[in-house]
Amino acid sequence: MQSNKILPLLSNNLNFKNITHGFFTKNGGHSNKNNFSLNCSYSSNDLKKNVYNNRKLVCNYHKLDIQNLKIVNQVHSNKILVVNNTKQITSKIDADAMITNKPNIVLGILTADCAPVLAFDPIRNIIAAIHIGWKGAIKNILSNTIDSFIGMKSEIKNIRLAIGPFF
Repeated sequence: MQSNKILPLLSNNLNFKNITHGFFTKNGGHSNKNNFSLNCSYSSNDLKKNVYNNRKLVCNYHKLDIQNLKIVNQVHSNKILVVNNTKQITSKIDADAMITNKPNIVLGILTADCAPVLAFDPIRNIIAAIHIGWKGAIKNILSNTIDSFIGMKSEIKNIRLAIGPFF
């Protein structure tokens, strides 16, 4: 029986009052058997209801509705999606980073052997979630994301990064 208590890892680099963040581990969810208990991937062999409930746990942690969770179809690219509102459908869009300056949006990145990276500008309230594997790194996904920050009037000196663990 799972406890359904999720305890994400937090970065001191992103310790600001105007955002919540977390690198969620495999523990604390509804999945079992061959899946880690907090499996959030519909492309796994897990039951869809388990994945949905796991995603809901992540959203509950952020005190937001599951409709506010945005996850793209990660394809090991250098593409960045700008998320403009909570009604935006993102799940079928091929990209490996999302960026927003809108409140109440949860940007979700799924990883296995790639690294999750979060970037935040506390002055402009811009946040990005980036999926970085070796292919995305070669294709400059991180520098493209920083360029997106600059395009949204951010200054490089204000951008804080946190590289999450991979499990």
